Amino acid sequence: MAEECPQISLREWAVMPDHFHGVVAMAPGSGHPLGWWVRRAKARATRAIHRLPGGAGQVFEENFHDWVSLDAEMFGIFREYTAANPRRWQLRRENAHLLRTVRAAAHPRLAAAAPGRKWDALGDLALLDYPLLLPIVVSRRADAGERARVIAGWCERVRGGAIPVGGFVSPGEKEALRALAALPRARVIRLLPFGLKDWKPHGRQLENLAGSRLLVLSCFPEAVEGCNWENCHFNNAVAAALPGAGS
Repeated sequence: MAEECPQISLREWAVMPDHFHGVVAMAPGSGHPLGWWVRRAKARATRAIHRLPGGAGQVFEENFHDWVSLDAEMFGIFREYTAANPRRWQLRRENAHLLRTVRAAAHPRLAAAAPGRKWDALGDLALLDYPLLLPIVVSRRADAGERARVIAGWCERVRGGAIPVGGFVSPGEKEALRALAALPRARVIRLLPFGLKDWKPHGRQLENLAGSRLLVLSCFPEAVEGCNWENCHFNNAVAAALPGAGS
């Protein structure tokens, strides 16, 4: 595209086993909408592939999927997603058992901490077998000094091998998660207050799932979206009960 139209530049791209990702920037004056240029690029690629041995047949499906970036932050997210896509694909291929949602996941600690609940899980359920689970609950009313003292104590226990478990929803809990997840060899159990289908792992989360360093759990139906007070407090109660449950 850029060879024919200087108003178009390819900022990021990734060739996948069965599709192609591209992030392009278009300045005014390209003469045609993006769809026209995509069709032209597909046609040129098809002709080039057909010249290769065994390259006959249909190359591309009709049409394409596109998203428009609304600001610089979103544009950066698109670029990061595209650049990391081959790595994500490889992780999923090599660690399918850890990157596949387990429905109605069974574990004695879950059954004891939340009787009658059905859990969906993503990651290594064996993290629940570890004896030292550390509940992470931070009140929204806690001031910065109190949060810092509490988080420093948790970091010390995680360095000693404890696995933090919580919803990580409040600002203090999110701060704690960032600090704890940054520790070497840290492992985390996260309780979602909504259905698991709305949680999409990316970046380090995928690495941690594949490396048995992260377990994500939800006992809420897939139709439940977003956070609400009742679900968050239920997860806090589960986090507090899990260390002694089933033991």
